[in-house]
Amino acid sequence: MTKANVRFATADVREGNNPIHRTTDDQYMEIAGSQLTLRGLGYNLERRTYCAYNHTRECFLGLRIAPADTTFARLKGLIGRLRLRFDEGIWVVPSSGVHTLGVLFPIDLIYLDDDLSVVHLVEHFPTFRIAPLKTQAASVLELPPHTIYSSQTQVGDRLEICKAEDMESRLRVGTATRLAGSKEERQ
Repeated sequence: MTKANVRFATADVREGNNPIHRTTDDQYMEIAGSQLTLRGLGYNLERRTYCAYNHTRECFLGLRIAPADTTFARLKGLIGRLRLRFDEGIWVVPSSGVHTLGVLFPIDLIYLDDDLSVVHLVEHFPTFRIAPLKTQAASVLELPPHTIYSSQTQVGDRLEICKAEDMESRLRVGTATRLAGSKEERQ
């Protein structure tokens, strides 16, 4: 059986706090947080989300950043959304520019190079516009308005974008490195 043959929810059944949906093929899918697992089929249809952290300013830009790494996802972007929550965003990869045609709200844009360093910023980019193309950019972060201002992100800042589970270990390594460096400076 392929993923295309799986027909989703025809009847709902509740089991504890996790909603369980019965499919027409008598398989079950479990929705838990941002992960969707089809039991009995071995599929793990995970809705990937990432965290975006500014190492230079030591602050998070978003905790639920969705990658737009397919042609369809890049074309759709934020079209059809009514707003972005304060911790949401889209990471358009690869991209050297974006548009807000069909987007109903302004956004902040952070252009990133291959090393995830900020190469250009656009605050409060209006709707129904085409953003400037930056040839040195490899990807663009689309974030809620005022994210750049509140985080004080600037050109040259280095960002980290990874899964939440990985972020904790990466931050620990960074903190341990900084602490070791400060101990050496004192001696």
